[in-house]
Amino acid sequence: MRAAGAGEGALVVEVTEEALAPGERPLERTLAGLRELGVRVYLDDFGSGYSSLERLAWLPLDGVKLPRGFLRPPAAAQHRVAAVLRGLVRMMEELGLPLVAEGIERPEQAAFVRELGVRLGQGFLFGASPEAPGTAP
Repeated sequence: MRAAGAGEGALVVEVTEEALAPGERPLERTLAGLRELGVRVYLDDFGSGYSSLERLAWLPLDGVKLPRGFLRPPAAAQHRVAAVLRGLVRMMEELGLPLVAEGIERPEQAAFVRELGVRLGQGFLFGASPEAPGTAP
């Protein structure tokens, strides 16, 4: 980062839940070391793999990304998905972690997550390739 002239926070690393095998506490030191170097760390696809609410309490994270499955719920489950997202939004606000919705391809998907309080998103709706965390839906 220094050699490229990138400022602190310019690099974002996404750690997928699949990389978080149960009981892998040494990962905490690695992520903390990355953050000390100015790298932002996001937990990708939260809720689709080895997620644990406990991990949100101790992993050194800068944000959490929702999997695109939250944007395509079956019609019969949409109210339940909305309830889960509202709860996640409140929890992430309390933890001080941004919540990013992935896979936004249509305006109605952006509107759906925005109405539930998700303020950040990425996906083809915003450009030809997925944007870095921080693009507002």
